[in-house]
Formats: sequence, structure tokens, C-alpha cells
Amino acid sequence: MARRSTHTLVACLVAAAVAACGWDGASPSPPPTERPTDAPAATPSMGPGGPLEAIGPVGRGTYETPEGFEPWFSFVLRADDWRTIVVDELGFNLVTPNAARMEALIGAARPVAATLDDFDAELAAAGLLDGTAIVEELAVDGVPARSYSVELDEATDGFRMTTTGGEVVTSFGGPLPQNRFVYVAHPDGAVVLVFAGTGEDAEPRFAFDQLVASIDFR
Repeated sequence: MARRSTHTLVACLVAAAVAACGWDGASPSPPPTERPTDAPAATPSMGPGGPLEAIGPVGRGTYETPEGFEPWFSFVLRADDWRTIVVDELGFNLVTPNAARMEALIGAARPVAATLDDFDAELAAAGLLDGTAIVEELAVDGVPARSYSVELDEATDGFRMTTTGGEVVTSFGGPLPQNRFVYVAHPDGAVVLVFAGTGEDAEPRFAFDQLVASIDFR
């Protein structure tokens, strides 16, 4: 009780002093404090999917090859901040690496080589199978496939692919010295999935494995 009386007396003295100075006693009201907004740390749910045919951001979701590309397949992105890049005559491009995801599925192409052995022979002739490449047998959605990991400081010829303008030769190396590509011996036509990355640490390898595992041929 004594503490409350002291506070009341001080308040009265302050009010009297203000009145003696001729001030009306009104004080400006502080602006209201805005309510904080919670920004989600990640996309809360799978976003809409569809064919990747333009430049722009890509959210979590299931995406598929553009109309007319054979074999037709879809794949799942489980992370945020991917970006699409434009379709070109070399097949079609999917998503490009960025700061958040340095390993990305950047393209798919129709190879000239009709079998895994033919593809191996073509890579060997180009000097890509010089003993430093990492070659792994695997399956993509149950289809026999072979994965190649190549490190090149400078761009060099890779393998031939079929485009709308005829046959062209791919090149690997340069700014992204490590490259991975997967030859998939699909019965509707072979396809090469092209990946690019910057290292062998756990996250890029995880991203590579997850992208390959998520591909679903139709």
C-alpha cells in the first residue's frame, strides 16, 4: 500500500508542474507497432508442376518433359529455389544450378548411340574414359542405365545427339569442371540426362541421387 501511495503522489506532482508551465498535458500517440509476420522457411507443400518451357522460378513439385519429347518422363523437385532455363534445339533444358542447389538436372538429349556399349565407345573415342571418369551401373525407373562422372578443366567434345537441326556434338568442361550424365537405355528411345555440379560433397551427391531416383517414365 505504501508503494502505491508514493506512485500516486509523484504522478500528481508531475501533473501540477506541467500545468504551471502552461502545457496542455497532451502527448503524441506513438504509432502502432506492426504485427510480425512469419515467413515460411521452406515451401509448405508441393507446388503445381508441369512442363518446363520458360525462364522463371521453380517450386517444389512434379515436372515433365515438353510435348513431343520421347521418351516422356517426369521428375520431382523436393527443394526450393531452382530456376528453369529455356528449351533449346539440343533437346530441352530443365533446371539450372544456383547458390542453394549446386547440382542440377540441366538437360536431356536424344543420343545418336543406340546402346550402352555404343555410347561407351563414343565416349572413349572422345577421350572421356581416360581412367579418371567414374562409371556406375544403375537403373532409372527400372530401365538399365549408366552414370558417368567426368572432371574437365577445359571444354572438350563429348557425345553426339540428335536435334531438330540434325546431329550435333556436345561439349563438357569449363566453368563447371565436374559433369555427370546418365545414359538411359529406354525401349522408346535412349535418353541422356545431363547434370552439372561443383563438387563431391554430400549435398550435391544427395541431390543427384534424389533427382535420378525421382524420374518416372510413362
